[in-house]
Amino acid sequence: MRKKGFSIATTLLRPTRIAHRAPVPHKPGWERKKVQRQSGATKGQWDVYYYAPGLRTALRSRPDIKAYCENNLKVKYKADEYDFVTG
Repeated sequence: MRKKGFSIATTLLRPTRIAHRAPVPHKPGWERKKVQRQSGATKGQWDVYYYAPGLRTALRSRPDIKAYCENNLKVKYKADEYDFVTG
């Protein structure tokens, strides 16, 4: 049942995020996600996030990935396996 005087917006919505998600080469189960910023002074720049197998939260930095690898996976962190460059 709809309230009287209630209208539905018909304006087109712009996407709030532009994101690209892809598997990480040579890292089975890992995913890399690039997200473009949509507002603010840094609009248009990209952020990179990594998702480990079975992990629902993003690893947002090299220290996050290093801690996850060494504490949870018990493997040595290799910085060259994780690319945060978006260009």
